Amino acid sequence: MKTFRSNRFLSLFALGLILTATSCQKKEGCNDPMAVNFDAEAEKDNGTCEYVHGCTDSKAINFASDAVKDDGTCRYAADQFIGTWNVKDSIRDVFIEPMFHHRQYKIQIERSMNDPDSIKITNFANLGDHIWVMAKVENNTFILDHVDGRAPAGHVHDRFFKYVDCSSEVTVDDMVFDFIYAEIKGDLRRGKGTATRTL
Repeated sequence: MKTFRSNRFLSLFALGLILTATSCQKKEGCNDPMAVNFDAEAEKDNGTCEYVHGCTDSKAINFASDAVKDDGTCRYAADQFIGTWNVKDSIRDVFIEPMFHHRQYKIQIERSMNDPDSIKITNFANLGDHIWVMAKVENNTFILDHVDGRAPAGHVHDRFFKYVDCSSEVTVDDMVFDFIYAEIKGDLRRGKGTATRTL
């Protein structure tokens, strides 16, 4: 009789230990609400969280609102202008020197370091590699309005200028543009041109 009671006691004790151990175990899973496989019942994260990858910059043209992890694929409107361009333009003023008719030259366009929607244009309107302007990009167009031309600090140049207006439109590797600028000495230049990207 004692043996029966002893065995029964041991059995109940063992069952109690099993139930206690089971109740102490925490459910494992992904407990990050930002993950696509988030488990609201998971108490312990087991490293299985999965996330939507994509462009997380709201200024990019391929911004993915559901992306949690940035995958470095962000593209900006300014990117379509980046590179070296072969330009052909002509000043349209009636009284203009022959040197301003049917010009050919190169311009270099870079993205602004401070604004992904802006570009830096060097030698625009063939004013020299030491002269550059900034322009704002909207879709496939860049526009600058009443923008000072910039020269390196300490550089003196008699053709330092102020743009009155300029606009351009790009399609893949081809660009058309109109511009007007006033040189410091007073000459007003109006031009129209085309450009083809080389790099």
